Amino acid sequence: MAAAMPAETKKQQVSLKDCDAELFGGPAVVRPKYAHAEEVSEEEASAFVAKHEIAITTTGDAAARPCLALARAPFPPPLVKLLLAQRFRDPAPVQAATWPLVMMGRDVLAVAKTG
Repeated sequence: MAAAMPAETKKQQVSLKDCDAELFGGPAVVRPKYAHAEEVSEEEASAFVAKHEIAITTTGDAAARPCLALARAPFPPPLVKLLLAQRFRDPAPVQAATWPLVMMGRDVLAVAKTG
């Protein structure tokens, strides 16, 4: 006799708004701008994008400069602290390029090489 297959379960989608308010800073998670963009010069941003072969196509405003250090990620401080506690230091190139855009409320479609 074959084992019964489990009933298909509906996938639950979770948004940041549904998560712990203390961790994510309350209901207004999306920030209007990447707070640390000034810390990355245009030259550094251009060099990073070229080095990692990142192509960004935007409509409207220009893309935000990348986030080059996890400690300066555009997330609420408790989340950054949690990530740093896991001993992550730098975001992956695709994360560095897209996190600022996502936190500005922009739509992002990213494709990255994996190692």
